[in-house]
Amino acid sequence: MKEILRVENLKKIYRSGNTIGEVSFSLHEGEFLGLIGESGCGKSTLARLICGLLQKTSGTIYYRGQNLENYSAEEKRKILRNMQMIFQSPYSSLNPRFRIKDTLAEGFFRSQLLSKKESGEKEMISLLHEVGLKADILENYPHQLSGGQCQRVGIARALAANPEMIIADESLTALDMLTQCQIVKLFEKIKKERKLSCLFISHDLFIVRNICDRVLIMKEGKIIEEGKKEEIFEAPKKEYTQFLLEASIQFLYEKDKKRI
Repeated sequence: MKEILRVENLKKIYRSGNTIGEVSFSLHEGEFLGLIGESGCGKSTLARLICGLLQKTSGTIYYRGQNLENYSAEEKRKILRNMQMIFQSPYSSLNPRFRIKDTLAEGFFRSQLLSKKESGEKEMISLLHEVGLKADILENYPHQLSGGQCQRVGIARALAANPEMIIADESLTALDMLTQCQIVKLFEKIKKERKLSCLFISHDLFIVRNICDRVLIMKEGKIIEEGKKEEIFEAPKKEYTQFLLEASIQFLYEKDKKRI
């Protein structure tokens, strides 16, 4: 598989002392790469650095082999349209003053797939069907939808830009268990049909195991282990990775006990 994204020695230092410490990894075409770590370890910061939402301290980001620093700000913005983010909070990631059709139109316009003279309603309806939503929500506002519906709209907005890769930043965390399962199936469908690359950020190891091809383990701003999902889950090399696996199993056990 061809490499679509490569990060080399990416670093972010805050005045508070928190850092992302010289992170390096690659993402390939059609690959789902899981990024696992405890809250506060730097996963979301890394995602925002890659998408250009945060300024890096040092390091290099390559997109399809090209150093993004070699481009002008305008050229870089065009390249970064190929990367779309799906955020954690279904509600706060959508503009509350925008109807759903306005939110989707924004994605189409930014990618220049539609001009502002075109309504794009046909394309919007097709996109809603792809993510499991009905066309009648186009006139609704985010507060009129459930959390699961809003997250599907967030996914549709990302897909409206026709990206080559997406970054899903804890996009299942705020959802109930049933809705999480439905969104996981949607990601699996997107992976199969669109052949997209995805950096899938989560603290839920079992979801990552179901959907991802390779896995990165992050601790205190650094990647401490990486490998195919079978290697990570069946034969972890690092003690911290083993700790995360055991903690996840214990969490599920305690959850099941409460249900009984």
